[in-house]
Amino acid sequence: MAINTSAQTKRRIRNRKILESQKVKDEPNIVEQERDLGNALSWYSANTNSKEQKQYTLEYFNEVDKEVAKQLKKLEEWNFGTFGSICRLMSRGMYDPSLSTSTWFEKKKAELLVRASKKIEEVKVTQQKVEKPVLTIQQRIFNAASDIAGEIDEQIDKFTTNGYTQTDFQTKNFLLQQSVSAPVARKVADWFIPIRDELQGAYDKTDEQLVEGYSHITRRELKRFLDFVKDIVSACEQQVQRGKASRAPRKRKPVAPAKMVARVKYQKEFSELNLKSIAPVKMVGVNEIWCYNTKYKKIIRYTSDDILGIKGTTIVGFDVAKSQQWTLRKPNEFFKGLVIGKRPLNAAVKEIKTKPTTPNGRINENCILLGAF
Repeated sequence: MAINTSAQTKRRIRNRKILESQKVKDEPNIVEQERDLGNALSWYSANTNSKEQKQYTLEYFNEVDKEVAKQLKKLEEWNFGTFGSICRLMSRGMYDPSLSTSTWFEKKKAELLVRASKKIEEVKVTQQKVEKPVLTIQQRIFNAASDIAGEIDEQIDKFTTNGYTQTDFQTKNFLLQQSVSAPVARKVADWFIPIRDELQGAYDKTDEQLVEGYSHITRRELKRFLDFVKDIVSACEQQVQRGKASRAPRKRKPVAPAKMVARVKYQKEFSELNLKSIAPVKMVGVNEIWCYNTKYKKIIRYTSDDILGIKGTTIVGFDVAKSQQWTLRKPNEFFKGLVIGKRPLNAAVKEIKTKPTTPNGRINENCILLGAF
């Protein structure tokens, strides 16, 4: 995936100013590996470029494994980044990955070798082609999403190599600065959702293989890692909603309410909590809709200063800043004696202790339509 050079250059300039103010001129030395590694990597990020980082990698592997060096040489310079900086530290005898609890270096090495093998196939295919194909809209979206995901992936590398400590990177601000469109943001989210789900499975201990796979980090580090990736996915989903909201509305003929909600899938009743759905047609022409997802135990509020819309099986036009969803730890207690109304529902969610997130607007067969106001 290609890295956005503009964002990388700005970050390097910022880091260089910080380091110059501290009068750090020479390559850093590492006294205590776990403590000093993060600062050393920051120095290389600010003072070296992608060409040098690739050269560091090739210099190291030419000494320890010439076959690996031969394979990695095929890759573009942007692939190396943090990996190249660590190779430089290893060449200088400042770092030994075998003494670290993290397996990041070996995993990254394996990932680069896979990319190198694919690169050979891509070259063969390209040589066989006579005419350059015209990219479809979906291919353009995929390529743009690859660029954005590559930049975010580099930030994940920095987060993990820096001891799972929060960085100054904010996915939300990055997506806004890059003016990422809704289709591209959706594709980027699709890349990181499997990572989020994998980390969630490891943290919840629902999968023994995942628990074993992440046993090299502490539970606190795993939680920080999970929150970091959750924020990436949430920021992408919010960017999708911003893109929909900013899109100029097209003039359309009025659609009959019954036709508008004809494709809505929902759960008619949930006997466990004695909940029943309203008729979907009642969601037309309102500015606040409440749902309850019985599978994930989430109470969801969609709201807008304007009229909410229904498109297929999705609620659209909601305010991403005001619309929220909460996970209910004790659904029985929440709904016990609760009157399903706008004021009672808004008052009830104020007592929920779990952190709210932004909903995606989708309605499915696990959703009870509590009310529309």
